[in-house]
Amino acid sequence: MAEKNPAQELAALRAQFASHEQAAGEVIRHWQQRAQRAEADNQWLEDALREAERRAETILGSREAPTGLNGGREAPAGHSGDVEGRNWREAFHQAAMTVEGLQTALRKEQERAAALREQLDQLASRTAEPARASPKPKPGEGEPLFKNPPRGVPLPPRGASARDKLDRLVGLASVKAEVKALTAIAEVRAARQRHHLPVPDISLHLVFTGNPGTGKTTVARIIAEMYHQIGLLKGSHVVEVTRADLVGSYIGQTAPKTRAVIDKALDGVLFIDEAYSLRAETGSTDYGKEAIEELLRALEDHRDRLVVILAGYADEMQELLTKGNPGLRSRFQTAIDFPDYAADELMAIFQRFCEAQAYQLDADAARKAATALKRIHGRRDGRFGNGRTVRNYFEACLRQQALRLTATPRASQSRDALTRLTAADIAEPGKV
Repeated sequence: MAEKNPAQELAALRAQFASHEQAAGEVIRHWQQRAQRAEADNQWLEDALREAERRAETILGSREAPTGLNGGREAPAGHSGDVEGRNWREAFHQAAMTVEGLQTALRKEQERAAALREQLDQLASRTAEPARASPKPKPGEGEPLFKNPPRGVPLPPRGASARDKLDRLVGLASVKAEVKALTAIAEVRAARQRHHLPVPDISLHLVFTGNPGTGKTTVARIIAEMYHQIGLLKGSHVVEVTRADLVGSYIGQTAPKTRAVIDKALDGVLFIDEAYSLRAETGSTDYGKEAIEELLRALEDHRDRLVVILAGYADEMQELLTKGNPGLRSRFQTAIDFPDYAADELMAIFQRFCEAQAYQLDADAARKAATALKRIHGRRDGRFGNGRTVRNYFEACLRQQALRLTATPRASQSRDALTRLTAADIAEPGKV
């Protein structure tokens, strides 16, 4: 009997695992979709329950409550106790039944969502690759590149502290100093709260100004983590929205949309990108003004549960604060400007993208990329994309590498070839 070739055995085992992994991936995606639908149903039921409870409380507090209900209030004079009492009781009974039914449905949906999540976790754990199936992966190999793909600069590594993530960002020296100062103030404020001392009335809401791709969203996430770690916020989540998420297209739609977003952001950070678009021109019927009013109301009602960050171009944000609702300027007193990256910082961001996705630059490729990014930086305008431009350039290089690799025999597409960018792969600046 001929001896089995170890290389062939390993290749067959890897092929078998790849097939298993693909099938398992389909199953996991199916359960993910079911879990997401269950969570969406759960959220809808929670909203409906709150509305039903509000209606029940309104009826319960009505001045027309008959004797024996609502704490023994008497029916109002001049009203028929039989007719009015019966109408009130029917209305209250209907609202109470609605609340009870929604509570039951909500519990069932929560149980279903939890069960689906548990099944999903079990499936994910069962589909993990056996240790003997292939050599031990190198650090970072086989891991998802990003939980949420970044729009501009690469995300900091998972597991790092918020301060480490801030320090690791490329450039942004002035931004880092400002954030650390803000965090120090917030930390002292949180400590005073714990000792039941008076807390200075300092607004924690911020304005971020600057061009796209300068790290505004990333820094907002880091601030949320920092505020959570010092106990200022119960959560570290960031709800990122634009005008479309807040403003409706007809009367009566904007306020509920804005309130729903605010409810989702409570105990965390609400990040409104291109916030200047909420400002309507004089005499306009635009509903952005209504969204701003709802936002200001929430800042007053939930002053200890919500931090809001408004972001956008510097000139437009200045107009929003000076010519928009006067309440905005008093509540958003701190502005942090995010400057454009220097040419060498753009190259550092390019290298971060390479590291994050397991690509290596040879010396000629690095020199060519640095020269190209310097030229791109030199011809930038007032709306330069910064990290987003670097990302687009990085993707242009990957397209060129893919064309080069697919033009060669498959056997030459080794792991080393797949992870190496050569000078031939570096795109010309005009390709961005």
